[in-house]
Amino acid sequence: LQTFLPLLVLLVVSFITTILANILLLDEIHSPSFLRNTIVPTSWIFRFLSQFTLIAFVALGQALLIFSAGYVVFFLDLGGNIGPLLLVLFLLMGIYSLCGMAIAYFVKTKTTSLLFSVFFLLLNLLLGGVLYPVERMAAFMAGIASWIPFTVGISVIQQSLFYDVPFSSLLAPLGKLVILLLLAFAFFLLGRLVYMYRSGQGH
Repeated sequence: LQTFLPLLVLLVVSFITTILANILLLDEIHSPSFLRNTIVPTSWIFRFLSQFTLIAFVALGQALLIFSAGYVVFFLDLGGNIGPLLLVLFLLMGIYSLCGMAIAYFVKTKTTSLLFSVFFLLLNLLLGGVLYPVERMAAFMAGIASWIPFTVGISVIQQSLFYDVPFSSLLAPLGKLVILLLLAFAFFLLGRLVYMYRSGQGH
């Protein structure tokens, strides 16, 4: 049963961060004061950081609760692995939060935006080897799956928890997550630019 712990943690982190980020930004976009707040050049940065901090606290709290249960029930050794675990969780929270916010910018309707977010998460599960083994995928799909945040995150958590893999051996998958975080941030900025252009055009 303890082998399902990384999967459970990743499910909680990905769904909470993506959906919560999407909902928070949609509520802000549809608030009467949103366009007025955008007049101040730096205000959106502070709002973004405050939203991300809230999302991170909620998701990290849930993840630590699951890890604590694993420590009590399955006697998992978290002492020497807490650093890599927190790092991978932070990177994953950043990736999924930015994707949830980007979807909110691209799709302004609340219901449609949430549907896109759920579809994005299900696509992650499908390509991440959760619902279908990566080994049985076509070669090009297996290559794509190796860059899915879900796949990389589960691999790092499993190696840290169950195999005591040293941090130096985790640099390659963590590097993938850093690259994905930068791409997610670029996706977020693109979504914001598209939304501001639409707002300026009156669409």
